[in-house]
Parts: sequence; structure tokens; C-alpha cells
Amino acid sequence: MTEAFKEFDMFQNLDGFESDSDEDEIIVDLNLMSINLEIITSQRTIHNSRNH
Repeated sequence: MTEAFKEFDMFQNLDGFESDSDEDEIIVDLNLMSINLEIITSQRTIHNSRNH
């Protein structure tokens, strides 16, 4: 489990977290994007290391 996954898991488990502002939603979106990028990057790294 990567660091990003742990943070994302913690973030999802926050009790009563409700966003009143669009700014919060944008921050969440950016966090999700960075998590997705980390997953893609790590998969590529694994893929590349298998080929070499």
C-alpha cells in the first residue's frame, strides 16, 4: 500500500467531512489526480523493470 493510498484512505474515513466551498472540492480533485498519477507511474516502473 503506497503512501498516497494511506492518505487517501485516511481522508475518506474523516467523520462528518462536508465541503461547503468549491475550493475544497478542487483540492480533493487534485489529490485524486496525483494519486492516479502515482499509480500510473508505479505501474509503468514495474512494467519497465520487467522488460529489462
